[in-house]
This record gives sequence, structure tokens and C-alpha cells, in this order.
Amino acid sequence: MTTEQVWDFIIQNNIATEEECQLVTKINGYTIEKLNDIIEVRTEYHSVDQIHDCEPESYDFSMVDLEEDSDDDDEPEDDDDWDAYVMANAYGSDDC
Repeated sequence: MTTEQVWDFIIQNNIATEEECQLVTKINGYTIEKLNDIIEVRTEYHSVDQIHDCEPESYDFSMVDLEEDSDDDDEPEDDDDWDAYVMANAYGSDDC
């Protein structure tokens, strides 16, 4: 998913106005992370993907590519990496 797709999702789903998005991104930077901050403040969800998982019927997803990257959620195979994986995923869960 691109930054432009997240921007369009926010605007088209009335999560924030274009002017509000411009203000936030001019101050904090034009990144998916900053746009996700807008989503979180307005919806309490952390991302477009989480909204899709939790409330797919409530939003228009036609402007975003929701194909999953199979490597993102892979658990580590090495036991030494398990503690780091647990800590990285302990906060900010994408559960509904």
C-alpha cells in the first residue's frame, strides 16, 4: 500500500479532511506512519489494514491495495530471536 493510497482512503472515507492531512504531514512528514497516526486518532484503529480486518463493511477500500505481504507476520525460526519478536509485537497490537 502506498502513501498516496492511505491519503486517499482517509479523505474518501471522511476520516479527516484534505486540509487536516496537509497540516499534519507538513508538520510531521508525508509518510504512511504519520497518516496512520491520523487514522488512529480519528478511528482508534492503527492502520487501513486493521480497519479492513475489523470493519470491512463500514469503509470504502476501492482505492487501496490490500494484498498481504507474507513476510511481515512471520514468527522467527531461531529461539534467540523469539524474545525480540515478542517485545516488538507486544504493544500496538492490530487486533480489533
